[in-house]
Amino acid sequence: MGKRSGQVTKILEAEAIRLVDIAVQKNKPIVLEALDTTLSKSAGRYRNRKQNRRVSMFAYKKMQNSIHSRAAKMGVAVFEVNPAFTSQIGKMKYSLFVL
Repeated sequence: MGKRSGQVTKILEAEAIRLVDIAVQKNKPIVLEALDTTLSKSAGRYRNRKQNRRVSMFAYKKMQNSIHSRAAKMGVAVFEVNPAFTSQIGKMKYSLFVL
């Protein structure tokens, strides 16, 4: 909020650098959900002003491009997965079951 486009780009690039550096340190690939935000941006016309602004300012594609670019420079693999059921799969795979 209150940032110019260039400032937002620099912030996203800095976070992409941090993310890829962590992936390099851990020797792991990066996995992104292949989200399509066009429908959510156009369908939400009748929310309150603050929510509309927050949704329209979210630069998912710019963030995704920054991650792909930096990962290619550093030799880190990036996989895009279908977002269906990823939260449920993650809960089942990584939660601790207490009997």
